[in-house]
Amino acid sequence: MASRVVVELRFKGSGEPLTFELEPGRTVEVELGNRSPETLVYRFTLRRIEGFVSYTIVKLEAGGKTSYVGRSTKPGVTLEVLVHPGESGALRLGAVSPRTSEDDFKVEIEVTVERVAAATLPEKAPVLRAQRL
Repeated sequence: MASRVVVELRFKGSGEPLTFELEPGRTVEVELGNRSPETLVYRFTLRRIEGFVSYTIVKLEAGGKTSYVGRSTKPGVTLEVLVHPGESGALRLGAVSPRTSEDDFKVEIEVTVERVAAATLPEKAPVLRAQRL
């Protein structure tokens, strides 16, 4: 029997969570879009892991950053990604486990989307040029 991993993404402020089963070796993508005129930060926070976990690890990738969730991972912010106006990205989730693993667990991740003040952004910040008088 292979590992069974259920991931539940709860978007803060919305009703139903997005729930799916991860098969080891396969990847699931969730689009992260930004139609607003402001830069947004998507914050992924591990809330809990329930069930039997021994060797399986859940891999989260977004915006060039990677985070891993396993049996010893404590609740808290796992990953943060900036999405600029009019752009989009993707959260890629995958499960990594040995073929002989029989883990059976659920991972609950809360997704928070917030506006970011322009002064705090290192990327795409305005360039100041000196002028001659």
